[in-house]
Amino acid sequence: MDNNYVIITDSCAELPNEYLEKYQIPVLKFSYYIGDDKYISSNDELVLKDFFKSMREKKTVSTSCVNGEEARLVFEEILNEGKDIIYIGFSSAMSATFQVVNYMASEIRDKYPERTIICVDSLSGCLGLGAIVLYACEQRENGISINNLVEFLKTSMPKMNHLFTVDTLYWLYIGGRVKRTALLLAGALDIKPLMRLSEEGVMVPYGKTVGRKRSLAQLAKKIAEKIENPELQTIYIAHGDVLDDVNFLISKIKELITPKDFVITYVDTVVGAHGGPGTLAVFFVGKDRAIL
Repeated sequence: MDNNYVIITDSCAELPNEYLEKYQIPVLKFSYYIGDDKYISSNDELVLKDFFKSMREKKTVSTSCVNGEEARLVFEEILNEGKDIIYIGFSSAMSATFQVVNYMASEIRDKYPERTIICVDSLSGCLGLGAIVLYACEQRENGISINNLVEFLKTSMPKMNHLFTVDTLYWLYIGGRVKRTALLLAGALDIKPLMRLSEEGVMVPYGKTVGRKRSLAQLAKKIAEKIENPELQTIYIAHGDVLDDVNFLISKIKELITPKDFVITYVDTVVGAHGGPGTLAVFFVGKDRAIL
């Protein structure tokens, strides 16, 4: 069969278990640390609530990318079943994981010359990556070949918009992404950044506002400006343990447009470690990722 292949992603995709089970998606796991204690990334809500609780307590958190040998075991189990593989991974501009997995795949291709192994850099992250993976799975269910799926991804990935904000710049400062002067100024004036993922898969600011509610209202406004055919789209939302803010954002979105549906999850530990509690990210399909 032309579509006898498995779609693999990593835990930054933040996909709920119902989708992982429905489409039988293997997930390569990142690791994270709280202090000196190591944990494996999980999409379990209780685990994630505890993770953000630790961050609110100002405990030291850090992350590490997917282990190449563990990824090899996942790949080889599938290849030994006579199936091909397409891996859709977290943006290479934000993590070394794609390079690690891609290098491992190049090493094992000679061992499985009859199999197709393709690694796709999504230039996406968080639930934006998850949405791309779901679109790919739907295409596979419709019978698309693995090579044609690659072409589909090339045209669809640049249209996946990633817009987000954080409640405080503290964690971006700790991660070296903003300067101390910016942290102090934002704290004094209650400035909230508005950010996006660029066409190159890099986090970049596109605006700022004063106050949390205003930042969410501005997110809703930008979504309404950028989204294409909202009545046909599911909007994906990931949050850092701030469900009340998610509900407020959805109410603001519904004042402007009527999406088909919403999917809501927690931000995973890798993204959460950098954005912190209060991170709120939205993902949807637009004409492109550019902010006008």
